Amino acid sequence: MKKTRLYIFFFCLIMLFFALNFQVFAVEETATENAFSLTVSLTPKGGGSVFVKVNDIEYNGEKIKKGDSVTISATIKDDFLFDRWEISKTIETLPESSLSNKEISFKMPAEDIEIKGFLKENNTKYKVSIEVNDGSMGAPNFGYKQFLPGETVKVDAVSAEGFRFVRWT
Repeated sequence: MKKTRLYIFFFCLIMLFFALNFQVFAVEETATENAFSLTVSLTPKGGGSVFVKVNDIEYNGEKIKKGDSVTISATIKDDFLFDRWEISKTIETLPESSLSNKEISFKMPAEDIEIKGFLKENNTKYKVSIEVNDGSMGAPNFGYKQFLPGETVKVDAVSAEGFRFVRWT
């Protein structure tokens, strides 16, 4: 009788061990099944950088759970303008009209997503002109010119005889 109770005790202990291991495995499997990858890029390379936050925390490249809040923003260099985002699959919580914004936000869908940001060159030229309050005191050596964004503008002040340049206003 004692041997039978001992066998039953060990049998129950072994069953409990297997049941606990199975539950841990099932929880890990479920967590992996509900997490998806996000790939974000910006073209052309070197035109700017992309920042991704998941649930308001900087994204570290790990898989993202379905329903997590994702925010993607692009910081663009002066030589470029932001054009659009292209997404590998439709995201219900991301209106198509927002794809031309530098920042987009959505809930992570239940699938892997690839998002590409596209830039275009900024060929906008800015016209620069300089006005002189009193031309009898001097004038800038400049004229009327056009410049690209980020281009350095150099202006020399030339004082008339008997005058000294003090400052720009």
